[in-house]
Amino acid sequence: MHPTKHKGRRRARAKALRKMFQYMSPHRVAYTDAALACKDEVAVVAYTGDDNSQVASLRTPIKEEIPIGELVAIALAIIQHPRYIYTDSQDACRAYLRGRTCPNAHHILDTHQPPERKRTISIIWTPSHTETEAFHLAREEASARAMISRNEDPEERLDPPTPLCTFRSITKRYREQQRTLPPPHHLLDKGEQVKWRLLQSNAYPTPFRMNMLYPPPLYPLPACPDCKQARGTIYHMVHACPNHPAPQDTARLRDHPNPCASDVEGERQLISLVDEACRTNGTLDVGTSPG
Repeated sequence: MHPTKHKGRRRARAKALRKMFQYMSPHRVAYTDAALACKDEVAVVAYTGDDNSQVASLRTPIKEEIPIGELVAIALAIIQHPRYIYTDSQDACRAYLRGRTCPNAHHILDTHQPPERKRTISIIWTPSHTETEAFHLAREEASARAMISRNEDPEERLDPPTPLCTFRSITKRYREQQRTLPPPHHLLDKGEQVKWRLLQSNAYPTPFRMNMLYPPPLYPLPACPDCKQARGTIYHMVHACPNHPAPQDTARLRDHPNPCASDVEGERQLISLVDEACRTNGTLDVGTSPG
């Protein structure tokens, strides 16, 4: 989840996790974090709810500071025998899920053999910079180890970007970077979503637009088919045409030329108004390709 584009989802996940582990015994939960001290050194910490913490510093390659630091922090938490381990690193969660770790973390786990060889540990990802007291203490201790100012605003402290390793994450990042308008509501069907995107981008098939795209035999005039006077744009046909009754709901077009409604009923209402106007004056009855 992107820190700025998915703030609501991140807050909801953090709230659900806080509700889940607030009734657990302190010794069953551990929180981990890592902080970059300099270009080749990282400070890691594993903090448990019973005020017991394990802190370490290590030197790592310059391009792999935080991922290895998070792996080592989780290893420090595992040797404290918790039931749940919370981390803000998705890469670290995926690495342990696949059974892959770094030599530093493997050395810690191999040196401190647990009394119970078969035990279940859940490593759970939670968004960073959330209002969780234990996570705040872990981050503060890691920052102190890394000699980072405690007065620094956590929101202004930039975390390293999460690498995009899957096709889905890469294409999703491209879509989010190129998106300038809000997406259609998820309850709209495929046809309604296409029409909503056409309205947002001002590409809905109107006489004025089709006259510019296709030769005169198909769309000879850019004027409105009802009044034959003005340009046949969406705004004119739905709201300003004297021969087409304009409902009060069409004021949305006047105030928002590029529709940005957030409720599904508003989107469907606007789509139906434009679609009805174009079908009434025959705009959609003409073929959309020559020949």
